Amino acid sequence: MQNKLLTKSIFASLEDSENVNRLDKGEPDLEPLNQAVLAAKITIEAKRVGIIEGPYDEKHSEMVSSFLGIPSLRDEKSKKFWNFFSISCADARAEHHGIPKERIYMEAMKECIRTIDELEKFDIGLDEGTVDVADLNTGKITKVKLKGVNTKY
Repeated sequence: MQNKLLTKSIFASLEDSENVNRLDKGEPDLEPLNQAVLAAKITIEAKRVGIIEGPYDEKHSEMVSSFLGIPSLRDEKSKKFWNFFSISCADARAEHHGIPKERIYMEAMKECIRTIDELEKFDIGLDEGTVDVADLNTGKITKVKLKGVNTKY
């Protein structure tokens, strides 16, 4: 509560993530809110240790990895994660004009978490290899060679 701007930004972002869509059985879909809560925790920690504006280095990657419960983001995985994060920051700035850097960070982190969660649902690997892909037009399953695709942490 010492930083009212950060608090206001986090609450606004959490509020945006409350999903009014209902699941098949009528209950609310809490997944976006849960992802936002995780992004809020990461944002608060990044602010607390003074790295919210970077550098996006190994120390920052380790902090994010610990919250996400994934193996360390190192080398190429870290570069790809932070590249996607940077793109997500630019999108957040464009979508939410005039918001503070903490909100931009949190919105970008929410997008990274959402993307990681979606890719894990499809069990797409991070490393080079092949993946079965369904062609919905023909009904055939095709093997696709992945090279340098950042898809799962």
